[in-house]
Amino acid sequence: MSSFWVSFVGLAIGVGILTSRADWAKMLALVPLGALVPAAVATATGCGAGFFLHLFTAGSCQIGEAEPFRVFAFYFVFALVAVLIASIVLKIGRMLAARGKGAK
Repeated sequence: MSSFWVSFVGLAIGVGILTSRADWAKMLALVPLGALVPAAVATATGCGAGFFLHLFTAGSCQIGEAEPFRVFAFYFVFALVAVLIASIVLKIGRMLAARGKGAK
């Protein structure tokens, strides 16, 4: 696994840690907002830090001839799934940990 994907998954888990602290409804509402972070970092990796200035300029990315908004949309879908899975798994883990502390 390349360092790019390690950092992408690390960011997704970090955002999942932050969103899993809220109750279920808030957590699910925050997941799409939290997915913007890994998606923006991943897009900036391939298109440069100022990718948002050239969103609709073809060929401004180093990833083929794609426009930055297409690259961002691609990474946003992956980030959405990764943050959602991380948030749910961590939320269930927090609930089980609280149940275990309450039983003692």
